[in-house]
Amino acid sequence: TEDFLEAVIAPHAPLISEIYLPFHISVCHTARAWHGPFDLRVNDDIVRGLYEFLQPHGIKLNFVANLPSSTGSDKARLVNEVLRLDELFDGSVFTIRSLETAATAWSLRNTLDLQSSTLSHVNGPAAAWYWKHYAGSAGVTIDRGINRSPDVIAAIRKLGLKIRMVVNDDCIPSCPSEDDHMSDLALGGDLGLSRGTGGGLMQYARCRPFAQGVKRQFPWMVVQKEILPFHLPRLEGLVDQVKITGRCATNEYVVDCIERYSEAKARENSLFREPDEAWDRVATCDRACEACRWCEENIEVRGPKMSN
Repeated sequence: TEDFLEAVIAPHAPLISEIYLPFHISVCHTARAWHGPFDLRVNDDIVRGLYEFLQPHGIKLNFVANLPSSTGSDKARLVNEVLRLDELFDGSVFTIRSLETAATAWSLRNTLDLQSSTLSHVNGPAAAWYWKHYAGSAGVTIDRGINRSPDVIAAIRKLGLKIRMVVNDDCIPSCPSEDDHMSDLALGGDLGLSRGTGGGLMQYARCRPFAQGVKRQFPWMVVQKEILPFHLPRLEGLVDQVKITGRCATNEYVVDCIERYSEAKARENSLFREPDEAWDRVATCDRACEACRWCEENIEVRGPKMSN
């Protein structure tokens, strides 16, 4: 919308490298409730306006397909859409969860800029190499579980890949509800498409109750992968781009996130506040929280902690 362009993009353009957009709901499900038009041509017109606004600022579009391609027809539809969008919006990036889908697209057009999603679980050099070798990726979005494992990130950089990182999604590490959440999102997308209602099906896009309960009962577990603004200097030379989650958020929230992370000073989020020594402690820990309990005892929980 014009409000988004004027309030969020224009004042902060020097800080922004890419704007993430979902593929159209008729092509594949998105990892959020769909709020756009159901007519693909109308959606193309909106994206064209955004593309033209971003061009003078040197900001790219990054189209995201976070749900897996479960059938051959799903994969073919997504691959064809990647090729179509690449022709319409030259220079765009494509974030794909499925390596096989990305590899198929690259085999058809080896000039595509394809990268992994954080849900592709690129958690080490081997997983990153697959994307470089089979999808021609110049960079990867790493698994959130290694956000605070600098030695692992450094090993991936040895492959000559650029590193993207999702910093503030509040998800729990190694989420046991991920597959169930993806199934909910697919169901919500199908219902929205059939009923012509998108944002009204938000219940299918929200964090699963089980995972939400873990997060509220054990908020310090999120420390394993959440990047706070004051961590960014620690990632200098390791990470090329940080992705701020906010596709369904208000303009005010997105602006606040951009400014907080650009200042690189804040040491808290809605769940917890960290002491200075937390970074080094987490960067070298084995993630055996129940045996360690350092985070439980030293991380300041913000808001009431839920009981079991």
